[in-house]
Amino acid sequence: MEKRKLVLTIIGVVILAMVIMVYIYFSKPGKDEKKNQQTINQVQTVQQKTNEKKENTEKNTSGDELENVTPGSEEYRGFLLDNVLHSSDEGDIHYNVYIPDSYDGTKEYALYVTLPGYQGLYFQGVGENIRTEDFGFEAQKYITDMIIVAPQLNDWGQTSADQTIELTQYFLTHYKINSSKVYINGYSGGGETLSLVLAKQPELYTAALMCSSQWDGAYEPVVETKTPVYFVIGESDEYYGSEPFKEAYQQIHELYKEQGLSEEEAGRNCRYRCFEEVRKELNFDKIAVAHHRDDQAETVLWQILRGSGLRGVCGMRAGRANIIRPLLCLDRQQIEQIVRGNGDGWREDATNREEKYTRNKIRNRVFPYIEQEIQPMARRHLVELAEDCQRAWDYIERQMLEQYERLVYRDGDTFCFSVDEWKKVDPYLQGQLLMHIMEQVCGSRKDIGRVHVDALLRLAEGATGKRLDLPYHMRAGKDYDKIWIRVDMQSNVHRNTLIPLRFDERTVLQDSNGQEMVITLRLTQRDDLPQNVPKNDCTKWFDCDRMYADVLADPTEKEADRGHFDRDNGPVWRFPQEGDYLQLTGAGGTKTLARIFIDAKISVDKRGSIPVLAMGKHIIWIPELGRVSAAFYVTEATKHIITAQLAHNIQTKEKGGVS
Repeated sequence: MEKRKLVLTIIGVVILAMVIMVYIYFSKPGKDEKKNQQTINQVQTVQQKTNEKKENTEKNTSGDELENVTPGSEEYRGFLLDNVLHSSDEGDIHYNVYIPDSYDGTKEYALYVTLPGYQGLYFQGVGENIRTEDFGFEAQKYITDMIIVAPQLNDWGQTSADQTIELTQYFLTHYKINSSKVYINGYSGGGETLSLVLAKQPELYTAALMCSSQWDGAYEPVVETKTPVYFVIGESDEYYGSEPFKEAYQQIHELYKEQGLSEEEAGRNCRYRCFEEVRKELNFDKIAVAHHRDDQAETVLWQILRGSGLRGVCGMRAGRANIIRPLLCLDRQQIEQIVRGNGDGWREDATNREEKYTRNKIRNRVFPYIEQEIQPMARRHLVELAEDCQRAWDYIERQMLEQYERLVYRDGDTFCFSVDEWKKVDPYLQGQLLMHIMEQVCGSRKDIGRVHVDALLRLAEGATGKRLDLPYHMRAGKDYDKIWIRVDMQSNVHRNTLIPLRFDERTVLQDSNGQEMVITLRLTQRDDLPQNVPKNDCTKWFDCDRMYADVLADPTEKEADRGHFDRDNGPVWRFPQEGDYLQLTGAGGTKTLARIFIDAKISVDKRGSIPVLAMGKHIIWIPELGRVSAAFYVTEATKHIITAQLAHNIQTKEKGGVS
């Protein structure tokens, strides 16, 4: 019995051992199982990263959830795909977004918006814009701390432009963005969208890049805000060709020229703005530029020829504010010798030989002639002159600033000084003092010259009550013993003045010449008018049915009446604003109001003071030019007519009479 128990025990142990061995063997992962496990881990990792990006997308700078955004769930190369901004104004806006892992809302990030071409529009498939275009990925190489937004739009028209603006404003509002580093690009059809965006709100963007496209929007707003726009296209682009971009460049160039801003100056402003951005980003103290002694000689000669005065003849300073010029003590030849001695080369700017620029003409033609025929040491002497003028100007400036602190006082935005006290100042300092006052009033010295100083001198010698118009909307006057100078705020008032018009009410506003204009609207049935609607400059007739089409479209209203037409969103009497346009034809062709003013040769100073009748950005009537919108022409189908009658105020009858 004992032996039997022993045998059974041994057999049981063996069986148990075999079971354990089988279990261990089959529980050990094989190659396929290892592979499967790795796949699972990878999926889990991707999902974790996607969830993290989703969380970043769902959070603003305060960490609060953003209820008006539905975040995407798929990731592609760091982009979270198919997020949707639910806008009450612009509908659902689909976009892909790259938010760096480092973003936590504690510091400002740059923002980059990239608009897709046709192959990247939303109906082509989610994420096709970033799958087929590299702009978003290339941008990552330039600024690490940058959020990249890639909208997936449905077209390249006005709706997409409005959605782009809405999306940009959303990120500016809900994320910690450096407003001086907001960039945008548009490729192909996206470039067309971009031009419409810039026509409406160019101030949102630091710079814009248009690639292989054409310009569909207005040019004037871009020029007014001086937003840099870069054009890139092949000479023989298979779809657009190069002509549309050449035309856009020319239009912008001409508008800048009208403002007195040369191509060289525009480029210089853009370069220094970029330098300053880099300086701040890298936390550097100074920006070192490579101007040398020959550059200084060219500058001084050009300033002399321009009649810029003592300050201009000072030329460039070796250092001022954030800019230093460490090579100003060396000429070009010395720099080349040093570079060759170090075994280094350099790159020559091809534009240095283009003589369409004034500086290049001085460098390549004037100086060689002077040095060969007149004075071999001309450049050195001009540089020495600049150094002497700098020392002299520093002294004069100190004296002038002392007089400024003693004589000039402010009354709000108006700068004032006593004529009697001012006359006691040295005659040369008088002129410099006037120049400095104008610079303080308008914030710029550009385009302010001797002619304006002379005009102020004549004003000071003239009778009390005299007035004087100056650049930058400045206005000066003499009241008894006081001279005052200020920016004429009337132009700013004009820009913001918006007067809703009511039927059978007289509304008064000043025209560009300061005369009061009275406009009256009347609602008339078509049957009550003559068969042939008359035309003249002071009375205009408009199709009320089309002007209030939204009211007439209401099925609850069988017949529109005076009360429904007379609403706050009807015609307004106001002054020009950015984005205004006039419809030229019944087919819908338009022209910007700014371009109309340019064609009519209306000066920049006067444009903001010309009253217009408008609905939104749509200009209905420009009385001073006799232009009306083709959108509201009276036709045989018109049932209700708005009669707009304009007259001068009876109080100004002696100046022009009642129209």
